[in-house]
Amino acid sequence: SPPLSRIINLGSRYIVPRDDGRVLVGSTEEEVGFDKRTTEEAIADLTAFAPLSIDMYLPALPALEKVFATDAAGVQLTLAVFFLGFALGQTFFGPILDRFGRKPPLYVSLTIYILASVGCALAPSIEALAALQYMTRLILGKQFRQGLNLVVDVEGFRRRRQEQLR
Repeated sequence: SPPLSRIINLGSRYIVPRDDGRVLVGSTEEEVGFDKRTTEEAIADLTAFAPLSIDMYLPALPALEKVFATDAAGVQLTLAVFFLGFALGQTFFGPILDRFGRKPPLYVSLTIYILASVGCALAPSIEALAALQYMTRLILGKQFRQGLNLVVDVEGFRRRRQEQLR
């Protein structure tokens, strides 16, 4: 599915310039490769990452105390880092998404998320876990922001299309 910002609507025709120099032309969104269902699924997936993450993490807090031989305050530090990283991720990555588009930052961030998650599973201490979780939460904030940006893109595209049809 091409980025919505690259779809040009000329009333009865849609034009999409491609990176390889070719141009797709069609009379419907589907002919130029825009799949509404896929886009809506991507939005749902990106915004669901963070709530699922916290819902799975909270029940594990007592077990983390035992695994890392620490007190409740040490484990709660990882929870504070969760919210700090999530908030800063939305703030930091918003302009990056606007500058570099949607796909390249998605691929880079998912790679970082996977590597940091593996690091969390192998963390030798609660401090290392907190630091690695900060990285994953930055990415989750970015994913949430990217989902919101996609909603804005889709709605903007639909509004421009409706105005052109009037």
